[in-house]
Amino acid sequence: MVSIVSFVDSLELIDKEGAVIVYDDPGLVIKNANSILVDELELTKLDTPHLIIQNSLQQRILGIGGFKAVNAAKILSVKRLRKGGLKQSIFESPRPHIPVTLVPLRPALCSEVSSLTLVFDEKVPVYYALFIRPERIVIPEKVFMENIKGNELVALLLESDTRSLSTGEYVSLCLRLSKRLFGVHFIISLSLAALTGLKLDSVIPCVAKATGYPRAASCDVNVVDKIHTLIEKKIDHLVEHSWSFYMNFLIYWGVNNRGELYRRYLDLKPSG
Repeated sequence: MVSIVSFVDSLELIDKEGAVIVYDDPGLVIKNANSILVDELELTKLDTPHLIIQNSLQQRILGIGGFKAVNAAKILSVKRLRKGGLKQSIFESPRPHIPVTLVPLRPALCSEVSSLTLVFDEKVPVYYALFIRPERIVIPEKVFMENIKGNELVALLLESDTRSLSTGEYVSLCLRLSKRLFGVHFIISLSLAALTGLKLDSVIPCVAKATGYPRAASCDVNVVDKIHTLIEKKIDHLVEHSWSFYMNFLIYWGVNNRGELYRRYLDLKPSG
């Protein structure tokens, strides 16, 4: 089964009746009493909203916005178990209990048009990579494509020229590549972002650039410094972190053991 994808011209055409609206842009006008503004995509911060939603009579969840909104909407849809909180729920029953519709306004590492779901757990810390399929994806095409054209991060992840990318091509590439977390540079970035506290979308281009990736995007020198410091001081921890949480994906991309992964991290250090 795949999600139903459709297109609209305006947010005003989105049916919000009987829905909890999850959004991440404070400037977005949401005319709905049942709405949740997501400031952080972090498990403990989502636990209370999850309990409230699961105890309500709302029939569905709408995730409107970007990375935080669409991922939070999918996470919040999972059935709450009698014992344990949200964290236990996402691992024991990682399927939507309440139907989810995503309304992406900007690219979100392909999580906005696929089942790929990322959520941060600050207690570990780690970005969990889950696969929770939304029922529907409704794309306000004009706004969405304006945010894709020329987007360097999208070009990097999808290895494609975003200036000529159609919406259909974008969705197709996301569905194919997100299943395996795009590549080693993305997987390593998950561990680096989790352990440095840096934003994931700022780490990915720096890792890609350091490994000579052909479509590497702009990279902040301060991010590079923090990455190098972590590798210098805690490379063993980084290797164990990535291998523990993303081993199957790494093996798919040709990293067959911890030794190979160790060398991948060493490659991120400046020569000399």
